[in-house]
This record gives sequence, structure tokens and C-alpha cells, in this order.
Amino acid sequence: MEWRERKTMMVWAVIFEDGRVLADSTFRGEDHAWQIALGWPDAEEIEEAKKRGCVCQKVVIIA
Repeated sequence: MEWRERKTMMVWAVIFEDGRVLADSTFRGEDHAWQIALGWPDAEEIEEAKKRGCVCQKVVIIA
């Protein structure tokens, strides 16, 4: 296997309690990531998602 240089990018991602990840380079910030991942939730819905174990954080994508 030939070594090749990898490209990396840091993006916002929502990581769901079951391990699914939604990451996108077009998310403008944490609030925007929550909006897209949860379908334009209100503050209470975001808090409920956090209680279930969902998190929103920056992640590094390696391509």
C-alpha cells in the first residue's frame, strides 16, 4: 500500500446518542449544526437531546 498525504478539515458535528454523526463543512457554528441535525428545534428540544447523550462539537475529518 502506497503512502499518500491526507487532507484534514475541522468541522462542526452533532454526535447522536447511538453513535451516528452528522458533520458538514457548511455548518456556520454550533447553533446551526443543532438546527440542521434536529430539524430547527427550540432550546428545550436541544436540551432534551443533550440529556439523551447527543453532543455538538468540532471534529477533524480526514480524507
